[in-house]
Amino acid sequence: MKMEKCSKFKLFNILLLLCAGNFLVYRYFIQSHTLVVASAGIHTNSPAYLLDVYRTALNDTRNILSIRGENKQDITNENRQDIPNENKLNSINDNRQNLPNDYRHNIPNENKLNNINDKQNINNDNKLDIPYENKQYGISNNNNEMDIRKFSISTRASTINFNSVSIPIFQRNLSSQLPVKGLSSDMRQKHVTSSESSISNLCPLIPPRLNGNLATITDVSSWQEIADENAELKPGGRYKPSDCVSRHRVAIIIPFRNREEHLMILLKNLIPMLSRQQLDYGIFVIEQVMPGKFNRAMLMNIGYTEAMKTYDYQCVVFHDVDLVPENDRNIYSCPQMPRHLSAAIDKFHYRLPYTGIYGGVSAVNKEQFQTINGFSNMFFGWGGEDDDMAYRISHAGYKITRYPMDIARYKMIKHVKDAGNEQNPLRFALLKNSAKRMFVDGLNSLVYQVQEVLELSTHLRIRVLINETDILKGKLHLLL
Repeated sequence: MKMEKCSKFKLFNILLLLCAGNFLVYRYFIQSHTLVVASAGIHTNSPAYLLDVYRTALNDTRNILSIRGENKQDITNENRQDIPNENKLNSINDNRQNLPNDYRHNIPNENKLNNINDKQNINNDNKLDIPYENKQYGISNNNNEMDIRKFSISTRASTINFNSVSIPIFQRNLSSQLPVKGLSSDMRQKHVTSSESSISNLCPLIPPRLNGNLATITDVSSWQEIADENAELKPGGRYKPSDCVSRHRVAIIIPFRNREEHLMILLKNLIPMLSRQQLDYGIFVIEQVMPGKFNRAMLMNIGYTEAMKTYDYQCVVFHDVDLVPENDRNIYSCPQMPRHLSAAIDKFHYRLPYTGIYGGVSAVNKEQFQTINGFSNMFFGWGGEDDDMAYRISHAGYKITRYPMDIARYKMIKHVKDAGNEQNPLRFALLKNSAKRMFVDGLNSLVYQVQEVLELSTHLRIRVLINETDILKGKLHLLL
């Protein structure tokens, strides 16, 4: 009897060790593809946070200069201080030694910025924004043709950690008294204004009117109330600062169905925050009409495709309708790596459920999204699409970044389970072959019908019909 108990005990210990080993291997794999913005300092005025915002704004400024062919000579004397120079960056360059070699090129230095008045040098410099050196697989659009390239995959975990960077943040309240504009006749044309044609009045690198922690407003009476409170919005939910040229052109994509009350609460809180962040943004609500199972990932692909028809957005934020931001220092812009914005949610006690999570609210730039071919279109029903996206990001050699947990805070609006959004029984089979599907399932395999476009005062709502049979036709072999 004692021998039998001893054998069972040994077997139990062996199984326990195997489980622990599997867990450690999984955690290593996930963490090796995740980049934390700041580990040593969790406060909003920490050097790592300030430098991250600073660097992202600088990269987007380079894109503006490169695209429009502007140079430093075109900038007025009073605004030349907005462009970082040697004196401003001495403290940053002092800390470059603390970075791994992979990320030192991400930090602006004197030599790069001395050539800012040379358009060719700016374009070459922007090549450093690609997060890999030896390309193995990637997608780019040249002459409307899909070009498949190669890149290498790095599995080293890295953490940005700085000791001394001084960039001030000022706190002021935003007050705007601009009148309400009438509806435009053609929202879907490219939108270029005279204020964008010049880089003589760039917005500050760090928005000056941020408040930090925010109280969530859940009492909303009507859409008209939101429109009246945000009179500076243009029809279709478009906004750009009136007193400076924004450094970030951002499309906010919200997948949606049967959540009108949640959408009102979200935009009631979100619109003022985005305006304080001095973004050049548009809000796109992509509504899937009945019948059919809800396909959140495909709606985000559709939102990206339709948004790019209206304006030259360089950054896309994908936003669940039931998550409300609680800190306006959570800047809705795109750094050099994909960013998971909703790291700390009240439902999970403001803790990260697991390291590789990429759901809720996320930001990715245009080049990155095209490289990974967008989201998968094959996830009908609840679950799996965010993990599939995280795998795509990893396969492409990118790393997921996050703000500190006291910044990336969100409140989840309570809701019941949606009809037509039952658990997806195929989600685990799909996740097993994420890499296999990456280049044949995504932006290049979209099939949908736009049934209605509503240009509302707070957002552009696009109602689409998705046919599950059309999407899965000829792709079931990818599940094997």
